[in-house]
Amino acid sequence: MLDKANSEGAKILPIILSHCRFEETEILSKFQSVNDPNTPIISLNISEQEKVFLKLSREVEKILSKIEKPKQVVKDNDPLSHLNLLDSEMDNEPGVIELIEESTFFQEITTSIVGDMSDAVTKLGEKINIRTSELNKLNLNNPTPNIKNIKKIANKASEDLETYVKIMSTKIPDFEEFSSKSINSYSEITTQSKINFDTEIIDIINSQLGNLFKVTASSIIQTKKFKESIKSQPKMTTKFNRAKKRAVAITSDWISQLERYQLSISGILSYSK
Repeated sequence: MLDKANSEGAKILPIILSHCRFEETEILSKFQSVNDPNTPIISLNISEQEKVFLKLSREVEKILSKIEKPKQVVKDNDPLSHLNLLDSEMDNEPGVIELIEESTFFQEITTSIVGDMSDAVTKLGEKINIRTSELNKLNLNNPTPNIKNIKKIANKASEDLETYVKIMSTKIPDFEEFSSKSINSYSEITTQSKINFDTEIIDIINSQLGNLFKVTASSIIQTKKFKESIKSQPKMTTKFNRAKKRAVAITSDWISQLERYQLSISGILSYSK
């Protein structure tokens, strides 16, 4: 395989499954791996693994699309001229069943990503309660508060906020990508079903989207309340104040994504009526 890559230009798309010496092996390191060698498949959660496999499928599709199909030469006296011409030019247009499978796949990844972000919000909320309790124990109303200990707690709180920002800043772009793909699939299903007057499929999709709309609306309300709870935290140190502003900003970005998602769902529901 390596010889064919060198002599015939064969494409090799390595996937790093576990920690190895891929980058240190000269004959292998010249190939661009699909995923980062420092984050092998075994170290990723399910949604991150699905992203890698999706990227691989796109790369394969891109390579295959560049391979020219031999053109069918249709003879003048060919009794099957229309069929042969169609076979030579026809693309593999996805049907409703494939689109449903695709939308389900993207929606599962989207749901997994939302779950990861919900966990991050919950953990930060728990950390805020812990730090608040620690500050209360120091009795800030004391005429001679222990400033050194207060600063230690403030620094821990800023680290909690930055951990939250780091998680959300990687998950929000993932959500944007896969929720958009899910919406596109749902939209295409609805369009095809309306053309074919398939009311049963439309009813199923509307039921799924209706539930998603309610869940998203609830998430928006909860996230807005959470954002206000971050904003209400007292100003303590420069480091903490900066982390707090960043946490508020990233939460605003998350709310914007949820509202965009909700609007897209609403658009499909309106179109399907």
